[in-house]
Amino acid sequence: MVIVGGGIIGVTTALFLASRNIPVTLLEKGRVAAEQSSRNWGWIRKQGRDADELPIVIEAIRLWRQLAEECGEDIGLNQTGVTYLANADKDMAKFEEFMRIAAIHELDTRLLGADETAKLITGMSRRFKGAMTTPSDMRAEPWLAVPALARLATRKGVRIVENCAARTLEIAAGRIKGVWTEAGYIETSTVLVAGGAWSSLFLARHGVAIPQLSVRVTAAATEPMPEVYRGAAADDHIAFRRRQDGGYTLWGLTHSGTSPSIFPPSGTIRSARAISRSLRQATRMAGRRRAIGRRIPQALSKECACSTQPLSRQSFARSSAISNSFSPGSRRFA
Repeated sequence: MVIVGGGIIGVTTALFLASRNIPVTLLEKGRVAAEQSSRNWGWIRKQGRDADELPIVIEAIRLWRQLAEECGEDIGLNQTGVTYLANADKDMAKFEEFMRIAAIHELDTRLLGADETAKLITGMSRRFKGAMTTPSDMRAEPWLAVPALARLATRKGVRIVENCAARTLEIAAGRIKGVWTEAGYIETSTVLVAGGAWSSLFLARHGVAIPQLSVRVTAAATEPMPEVYRGAAADDHIAFRRRQDGGYTLWGLTHSGTSPSIFPPSGTIRSARAISRSLRQATRMAGRRRAIGRRIPQALSKECACSTQPLSRQSFARSSAISNSFSPGSRRFA
């Protein structure tokens, strides 16, 4: 089996397949966890989930603990809690709706009044109506966790090939026969595409449409600083979390007008119904200065994993023929 994409989805999928003795080659066009999987929030939360998601998240938390133990190295997994801050009564009303779901699943989620909220997060310059908090929610450090899991995967037999983009699928009689890569051809009957923002671009040439939006936002990372809150918190305008290195990661709209840029992919009209809710939410986050791009940013298009590039003449008979170019401990992942 071939997996396209060396982020958290691709790496963990490869890891669990290898645990079931299924041979896996993972292709990554750059470096493992070099894109969104090393820059995401790292929240592992039950709070605020849809009722149908909660059983999945509860199982995911169990698996995260198991993986942390199997890795044998620090992935920054800590139980630091998640808190949502209420700016208005309507926010508290939404929190109360979730409390009914939380009670069904016996979560430790609770509502806080204005005074309790002020004591929870020190030094706030404004007063909130209240908050909802789940102390048992967790976080892992993305730039530690994904590379560590990749090293665990290689120990279980997964072949991870970095700096090797998958270009196109070889399909005959309606069935996958292999994958063409920058380095040549891999024969396989099964391919899992876990390319994140690149997935819709890669699959479009094969007639597979994924209702996907690309949203470009800005995040900031502080240097180590005194602790104001050990966990993660968010309101309608900003979110932050304490990192293991003592700094904070922040994201949000600013008074200067910084806002997300939303880039609907080609084929958006065909899948408009499927993405309409996400598009409305994204444009609301962008506020008055919403920015809808006409196309994927040019820099992304040029580096697209499905771009036509000269392929080497080297052909690999089977995925097992590719040597493992991922050397555990040989580099530090950003």
